[in-house]
Amino acid sequence: DTSGLAVSAVVPAPLLPVDSLVSALDLRPDIRAFRAEVDEAQAEIDVAGTGNLGEPEFGLYLKKTGGNDSENHVGARVSIPLPFLKTVTRPAAVAEARRDAATDLQHAERNLAELNLRSSLARVEAARRGFAAYDTETREAIKQALELAERAYAQGRIDVFALTEVARATVDIELNRIAALGRWHESLNEAEEVAGRGLNPGENR
Repeated sequence: DTSGLAVSAVVPAPLLPVDSLVSALDLRPDIRAFRAEVDEAQAEIDVAGTGNLGEPEFGLYLKKTGGNDSENHVGARVSIPLPFLKTVTRPAAVAEARRDAATDLQHAERNLAELNLRSSLARVEAARRGFAAYDTETREAIKQALELAERAYAQGRIDVFALTEVARATVDIELNRIAALGRWHESLNEAEEVAGRGLNPGENR
């Protein structure tokens, strides 16, 4: 009898919606600092006027620090083209570059946080479906197969080796079901950690 191996499914609490995570990112100190830089740069642009430098170039780069999606970081860099044999700089060009880089970096970080969370939620859904495959009907059919094998053995229609194989297969299926439940909960914990890092980048959750 394998009824002692039955496991009651524990339904985890729902995760934080992606939209809530993206909105919460606006409250992060580093995001507020970016906005302050944007305001400061805009003020410098308004005061500095124009000069003789070329337009600044700015961009973003993605730095991978590990194998997980949640371990990627976004950075910004700015390059100012200087005129030949001139050392004059244009404050407005620097300010514009700072403003644009800060704004793009803010958007990129929000997009990256959302991408990481969506990827984690996809893994959660895959694990949930793997666990759902071991539904009540499937487990009942397995139990009936074992009962039929036990009757056949009692009637002498199969030997003890055949009965043992059926029993072993039944136990393996129950063990796989338990493992699937464990993978589901592990994926939920990983998704919660990703959401926690997005909301509180300086804290461990």
